[in-house]
Amino acid sequence: MDRAIRDTDSVVTHEAIRELARRWKDESTREWLFNRVASDGRADVRRVAAEQLAGSWPRDSVEKKLMDLASQNDDPAARDAALVGLVRLRDEGVRNFVIREMRYVEDADARKDFIFDLAWNWPDNTTMQLLLRYATEEKHAEVRGAAIHQLIRQWRSESTRSLLLSSGGEVDEDTRIRFMRELVRQWKDNRTKKVLAELAARDKSAEVRQAALAELARAWPDAPTAQNKPDTATKDSGDDRLPRYEPPMDGVGTG
Repeated sequence: MDRAIRDTDSVVTHEAIRELARRWKDESTREWLFNRVASDGRADVRRVAAEQLAGSWPRDSVEKKLMDLASQNDDPAARDAALVGLVRLRDEGVRNFVIREMRYVEDADARKDFIFDLAWNWPDNTTMQLLLRYATEEKHAEVRGAAIHQLIRQWRSESTRSLLLSSGGEVDEDTRIRFMRELVRQWKDNRTKKVLAELAARDKSAEVRQAALAELARAWPDAPTAQNKPDTATKDSGDDRLPRYEPPMDGVGTG
């Protein structure tokens, strides 16, 4: 099995681990995956192995060992990988434990994987509120970006209206502009255009207004600007909530 993960391309290695977990759900493969979590020299391989253990084996055969790895501090890479994997057990108590412990994880890639798995496995209000904190308070730009991406994907209405249309100063301009650009990237439709038009016409921040105008001009070059038609552009037709994104049934990794 070790030969299957010698490729220097991480995408190939991650898929090899997933394929092994899908095809051979036996004790030998399980122990091999635990060895990867505990000792592999590549942090990303450790995390993918932990995700496959939690997602592909019966809970009673993996939970204790993953919890033991997640509860120690002698090997931070093994701890971080186990924490990321535990999210997939879909147990409220385990999730609360992982959320508490993730505060001490310094690896930005581990925090990004945690955000991805949390949003896909627990798309509820608790997760939304946690990702809002990551999006607004996290110091690492890529981790903030991961939180913003999942918030827009799963909770377009709640997250964007609370952050994009918040001009009272509680959310910094840079974060709101990043939300705006991610919104256009994922949801280029009339509802998104209304949000941008409202920002362009009414936001207290000149920087946000200019960014909104620029996104409107780029995404909808033939449409009237918000300055020309602010009232019709910002009229709300009701609840703009989209159906929640549902992941495939098969286990999905983060590679």
